[in-house]
Amino acid sequence: MLKSILSSIYEYFVNRRNRKFQISKIYSSDNFPKSEKYFKVKYNAKVISIGNLSAGGTGKTPLAIEIVNSYIPAGLKVCIIGRNYKAKSIEGNEKEKSGNVIFGIDKNGNRTSSQLIGDEMYLIQSRTNTIAISGPKKYINAAVAEQTFHPDLMIIDDGFQHQWIMRDLDIVIIDKYTLEKPLVFPLGKLREPITSLIRADIIFYPELSDLSAIYKYLKDDALICAFKIIPDKPYPLFDEIQLSDNSSKEINFIPIVGIANPSRFFYTLNELTIKYDRRLAKIFDDHHRYREKDIEHIIEQAKTTHSAIITTEKDAVKISLYKEIFIKNQIAVYIVPIKFKIVSNENEFIQKVNSIF
Repeated sequence: MLKSILSSIYEYFVNRRNRKFQISKIYSSDNFPKSEKYFKVKYNAKVISIGNLSAGGTGKTPLAIEIVNSYIPAGLKVCIIGRNYKAKSIEGNEKEKSGNVIFGIDKNGNRTSSQLIGDEMYLIQSRTNTIAISGPKKYINAAVAEQTFHPDLMIIDDGFQHQWIMRDLDIVIIDKYTLEKPLVFPLGKLREPITSLIRADIIFYPELSDLSAIYKYLKDDALICAFKIIPDKPYPLFDEIQLSDNSSKEINFIPIVGIANPSRFFYTLNELTIKYDRRLAKIFDDHHRYREKDIEHIIEQAKTTHSAIITTEKDAVKISLYKEIFIKNQIAVYIVPIKFKIVSNENEFIQKVNSIF
């Protein structure tokens, strides 16, 4: 009963917020206000937002990588705009304008640490020819990106709720949980009600899902595409420690995972027929910052059980900071790469993306 009341209150305030954004003023990227709460910023670059309704991972990062590598015109300068709650200002940023905005590359062209830029931003930048921009406020990050790098395209990571940024394409990924239990906090996991899908230009849904419950909430020209996440063959995080093909088939792995939906990782391991002991698995919170004591405990367990480590691409970004410790103890770490695959209306998606340029 209490949760139902709280959900109704939460939904009321979210809807009120959405209505205020609908009627808010539009400003240019070099002249937006500092005092107003609700406004929109129009940028010179084209903008694609990738987001979701639910809390947790739905495939936003692999979709961003796939869009940059496979679906946009060649030769575009692209910036990835995200948010990192632990970002700190570094030399070279215009602190007065940008606050704690962090660039994914420094003035010498070197990559910024994932601890500053954020694991998703670091992963996308490392897998694509893009520049990641991270900081507390995405509309400020985008303005700084435009002033500094003059991109042709900006992709907003987890941007659906960040309505300060005007976008040319609004992409939403919905998961099975959203379809089966479309309820807002705290009754469900949705950050805003299912009716908010009216803002989306493109909706991705897990293949073979039943969409009958959401059709009435979509705009008439919304494009609906099915997708699936495809895992690939695991590969070593450190070239210095690799298992032979025979060893990798026989050895037992310890899963290390710190993502929003760890059950998906175990499903992937089963799909790849990876040998592992679920009882030894280490499950951390999403965005977990691995500390040396975490790594020491993982290595000790791996040595005791004569196991190797297997982890996600996102976790590998942070685990790689402890390369010397793993090499010293000769513990192999393997990464399971994943790819976002569009399985229906791919040609229509290509046309939709290219239509904004």
